[in-house]
Amino acid sequence: MKKVLFIQQNLQGGGAEKVLVDILNNIDYNAYEISLLLIDGSGIYINQVDNRVKIFRLLEQKEIKLLGYLTQAKLFCIVNLYLRHKLEYLLKGKGYDTIVSFMEGTSAKCHSFISKKAKRNVSWVHIDLLLNNWCINQFGSLKKQRKAYECMDCIITVSDGAESSFRKLFPGLKTKVIYNIIDKNKIFEKAIISSFKPTKFTVCNVGRLAKQKRQDRIVEVASLCKENNLDIDFLILGEGPERNKLENMIQERGLTENVHLLGFQTNPYSFMGSCDVFLLTSDSEGYPLVICESLCLGKAIVSTDITGPHELLTGNTGILTTKEPKDIYNAIHRLYSNRENLAEYALASKRKSSIFDIESQMQSIYEIL
Repeated sequence: MKKVLFIQQNLQGGGAEKVLVDILNNIDYNAYEISLLLIDGSGIYINQVDNRVKIFRLLEQKEIKLLGYLTQAKLFCIVNLYLRHKLEYLLKGKGYDTIVSFMEGTSAKCHSFISKKAKRNVSWVHIDLLLNNWCINQFGSLKKQRKAYECMDCIITVSDGAESSFRKLFPGLKTKVIYNIIDKNKIFEKAIISSFKPTKFTVCNVGRLAKQKRQDRIVEVASLCKENNLDIDFLILGEGPERNKLENMIQERGLTENVHLLGFQTNPYSFMGSCDVFLLTSDSEGYPLVICESLCLGKAIVSTDITGPHELLTGNTGILTTKEPKDIYNAIHRLYSNRENLAEYALASKRKSSIFDIESQMQSIYEIL
């Protein structure tokens, strides 16, 4: 039986975290003994993890705050020494066939400190790092970030675009593309448990309220809809640091009846399945899980033309736009005013979802463990 350790910062409500939980819940436990190291806490998905997974927690809340202050002060040497010490203490005497850091940033950095504890080391990258290297400050420099990835036998990216960007940023390192696994059956099951009944044309967005996701563009689009007498509800599901900014924008533009911040939802599929259009307004993505889920649910999709959606929304599956709110509005208006066109995009999405087969996707995971 192979021993595998996954490293993840936490299991808060993000797409990468959800993918990790799906992987852990679909692994063959007759062939693998799985451990999960969470760096800075548990998170809302922890109760969904298969109970055969052995879970470790690295840092307590007071340690997280202390290391946060040290990182802001750019005292990276002290932070790294502390993390090394904690990891060595927690994993003393343990060894693994494979260690997997499932996300860029702190997970990959911590992994590099303990790579000698495994015969094989694999690290996931879920974002276009060339466009949005959000975690470089956690390493201190691009050179140190590369050094961490040099400890890995293979870097897994979640899309062809993300792989191309990684290779440009860190030439010479071994990479492989594995698309995010999608459990279509669970999505369908949760979508039909729907207490949400829209009363008008509805546009839905699901994602962490963070700068990268740019939900402020949704507020701008909603404002244009109101100006042009389009009776549309915009639903935004998720929590994050941009909530206050979004609330203020909604209030200032008089859009409280048009834009609804619904917070994190344990079952977003009831909203996604009932809406008319799924909207993604991000500045950057790797292979957005919410787009894949919307395809499974047969939704018409509008997205900014970025890595991930650019690969997924081919062959008239969805509408790709620039990042300008006016262009996003025009795409929404097109579907709002032509329900036949809306139905055509929805049907194309349903057909596209045939690419998601969890058994073949898990086989790709097994090949790198």
